[in-house]
Amino acid sequence: MLRFTFRGHEDPPEEEGEMEETGDMMPKGPQGQKSLDPFLAEAGISRQLLKPPLKKLPLGGLLNQGPGLEEDIPDPEELDWWSKYYASLQELQGQHNLDEDEMDDPGDSDGVNLISMVGEIQDQGEAEVKGTVSPKKAVATLKIYNRSLEEEFNHFEDWLNVFPLSRGQGGQDGGGEEEGSGHLVGKFKGSFLIYPESEAVSFSEPQISRGIPQNRPIKLLVRVYIVKLRNLCKIQGHEDFCLFSAATNLAPADPNGKADPYVVVSAGRERQDTKERYIPKQLNPIFGEILELSISLPAETELTVAVFDHDLVGSDDLIGETHIDLENRFYSHHRANCGLASQYEVDGYNAWRDAFRPSQILAGLCQRCGLPAPEYRAGAVKVGSKVFLTPPETLPPGSSSPTVASGDPEEAQALLVLRRWQEMPGFGIQLVPEHVETRPLYHPHSPGLLQGSLHMWIDIFPQDVPAPPPVDIKPRQPISYELRVVIWNTEDVVLDDENPLTGEMSSDIYVKSWVKGLEHDKQETDVHFNSLTGEGNFNWRFVFRFDYLPTEREVSVRRRSGPFALEEAEFRQPAVLVLQVWDYDRISANDFLGSLELQLPDMVRGARGPELCSVRLARDGAGSRCNLFRCRRLRGWWPVVKLKEAEDVEREAQEAQAGKKKRKQRRRKGRPEDLEFTDTGGNVYILTGKVEAEFELLTVEEAEKRPVGKGRKQPEPLEKPSRPKTSFNWFVNPLKTFVFFIWRRYWRILVLLLLLVLLTVFLLLVFYTIPGQISQVIFRPLHK
Repeated sequence: MLRFTFRGHEDPPEEEGEMEETGDMMPKGPQGQKSLDPFLAEAGISRQLLKPPLKKLPLGGLLNQGPGLEEDIPDPEELDWWSKYYASLQELQGQHNLDEDEMDDPGDSDGVNLISMVGEIQDQGEAEVKGTVSPKKAVATLKIYNRSLEEEFNHFEDWLNVFPLSRGQGGQDGGGEEEGSGHLVGKFKGSFLIYPESEAVSFSEPQISRGIPQNRPIKLLVRVYIVKLRNLCKIQGHEDFCLFSAATNLAPADPNGKADPYVVVSAGRERQDTKERYIPKQLNPIFGEILELSISLPAETELTVAVFDHDLVGSDDLIGETHIDLENRFYSHHRANCGLASQYEVDGYNAWRDAFRPSQILAGLCQRCGLPAPEYRAGAVKVGSKVFLTPPETLPPGSSSPTVASGDPEEAQALLVLRRWQEMPGFGIQLVPEHVETRPLYHPHSPGLLQGSLHMWIDIFPQDVPAPPPVDIKPRQPISYELRVVIWNTEDVVLDDENPLTGEMSSDIYVKSWVKGLEHDKQETDVHFNSLTGEGNFNWRFVFRFDYLPTEREVSVRRRSGPFALEEAEFRQPAVLVLQVWDYDRISANDFLGSLELQLPDMVRGARGPELCSVRLARDGAGSRCNLFRCRRLRGWWPVVKLKEAEDVEREAQEAQAGKKKRKQRRRKGRPEDLEFTDTGGNVYILTGKVEAEFELLTVEEAEKRPVGKGRKQPEPLEKPSRPKTSFNWFVNPLKTFVFFIWRRYWRILVLLLLLVLLTVFLLLVFYTIPGQISQVIFRPLHK
C-alpha cells in the first residue's frame, strides 16, 4: 500500500509573531529591559500558583540526608554500564508502582515540583515548551524496550517506505490470488509525494527531494552490542511495563538440555563471531560482547544476528536469528544510528558515546529543517519560534566539579531539546534515546516458534568521522568476599522435647547456616543441651567465602554440571544467608525449629534486644534495612519463624490447657501480631525463637591480613560460653541427669523413700533374727 501526502492540504505554518509570546511574559528589569532569566518570568505569574491545590512534598526529599541512607549512595568507582542497566530495570518497577499510587489517589501526586506546577498553568496558551523534567539522577538510566526498535518506531518508515517485490502475477488474478503472494525477490525503498502542479512550477527542484540525503555509496562502522539472552515477562494489568525475569528460556540444543551459545553477526561478506568465547552449559547466557563490522550502503543493508550452539564434534547448530535493516535506521529522521543519553557527561560510566556533541546534532537538525541556529540563553534554548526551558537542576554541576568541562551546560541544554524534539511544531519527531532493545530469535525451519529473546543495541557511525571509543559492557568479574557470622545467643526458642523422667519440656539447640548456592559449605554450632527456657549460649563463628557480583547482586558459583562434564558452568543465586535453628536428637532425626533468610544487599537491621525482636522483622520489606556490602558490620537480634502446621496448633492447645510452660504464658502476653503473621499466599508463620548474631563482611585480601578461625579456634578465638550446669547430654551423663533432674526436684521424696527403705530393711532384719534369738534363749539352759 502506497502512502500519499497532499501538499496543498498541509496546515500552513504558524506566524512567528503568534508563536513568539515568551517575551511578553518576561518581567521588566531594573532599567526597563526584559529579564533574560525565564525563572524570573515565572515570578510574574506567582499569583496563579495559588489557584491549584497544594501538593505534598516528596518524602524522599525530607529523608535524603539521613545518616542511615548514606550507605545507599553509589560509589562512583563501582559504577559501570551494568549499573546503568540494572538501575533502568529498577526504575521500570518503580514507575509501575508510582502509576498504581496515582491511580489510587489522582488528586495527590508526590514528587511534583514547582516547575511542573507552573507548566500545568502555562499549558493553556503559552508558546514555551517546558515539559516535566526530572532532576539529575544519582545513577543514569537508559530506555529498555520489550520489543524490537522497529516495532517501537514504525519500522523507521517515516519517509523511506519499503515495498516488497514479488515474482509472479501482480494485483489479484481471476483465481483470487492476492497481491504479493508470489516469490519474494527483493524490496523497493522509496517515497511518493503528490502536490498541485501549480506549486511544482514554483520550485527549482522537486519538493520530495528536500531534506533527503543523496543516494550515494557510504561506508559505515557498525557496532553491535550483545548484552544477554532473556525472555519477556509482562506484568498483568499494565501493558507498557515489562520487568525482565531472572531466567532465560533459550531453547536447548544439546541432549543434556543445555546449550553452549555464541553469537555470529554478518552483513554481506562481513562476519564476526564469538565462537572462541562461547558460554558452556548455559540457557541464560550473559554475553557482554561488542562486535564491529565495516559495511557499505546500499550494497550491505541487512544485518543478521544469529546464536549458535557450539559442538565439540560435528558442525554447530543454529539456535535462532534475527534480521535488522541498517539502511532504514541510518537514513531515518528518528536518528536511530546512536541513541541519545539521558544525561550529558564527558567521562565516567555515562560518558557521551556519539560521534557528534548534542549542540552539533541540534544545529544539524535545524539546518535540515530550514530553521535558524539555536539560541542558548540562561535557563532556556530558543529554536525557531519555540523556547525550551532548561531547569538548572537538570544541568551538570558548576565548574567546581572536576568532571565538567567548559561549555557542558550548553551541551546539556541541547540534549534536553533533542530529547523533546517531538514537541517542535511542523518538524517535531521523536528521536531514539539510549536504549536496549529486545529482539526475538527464530529458526528458519520453525518461523513461528520463539527460540529466545536477545537484549542488544546497534551504533552506526560514518567512517569519514572519527568514531568514539566503544562502550565497555563486559560483565564484571565477581569479587571474592569472606563473611564472618558469630552466633552469640538464642532466646525464646520453642521447646520441642519432653523429659521422660520428669515430663519437663526442653530443647537441645544448635544453629545451622549457609549461603545459598554454596550448600556444600553448611556449618553448624555445637549443641546447647537441655535448654529449659529457650536460651542458648554459643559464641560460635561461621566463616563463608563466596564470589559476589555487585551489579547483579548475586553470588556466582562455578562448578561442573555433572560427573561427566568437561567444563565448569556458572550458576548464579541471590546473595542470601540462611540461618536455621534445630533441636538435636541422638537417636531419631533432628527436629527443625525455625529459620530466617537474610538478603545481604538488602538486609533488615536486627533489634537491639530480645524484648524488641518480634516476628515483624521476618516480613518482606519490613524494618530498617541496609546493604551489608556497604556497612560491612552489623549486630542485633533476629527472629526465626516456621510455617504453622497442624501439630503446632495441637501442641499449643495442649500446653494452654495443661499450663505446663511458664514461658508459653509469658509469650502469650505479647500482641498476636508480634508472634505470627500471614504472607500474601495465606501461609501463617509463627515465631519460634530469636538469634543474636554479628555479621562482618570483608574482601578476601582484607580477610587474609586479619584471619580468624571457625568455631572457637585460633586465630582470634572466642571465649567458651558460660552455660547453665543443666546443659549436658543426659544420655551420656546419667549421674548428672539424676542429680539435676531427679534429686533437685524430688529430694524430699527420695529422702523419705530412703528412710522408709532403711526402716523396712531394719524391720526385716529384726523379724529375721528374732526367732533365732528366742530359740537360743529358750534352749540354751537345756544344753547346759
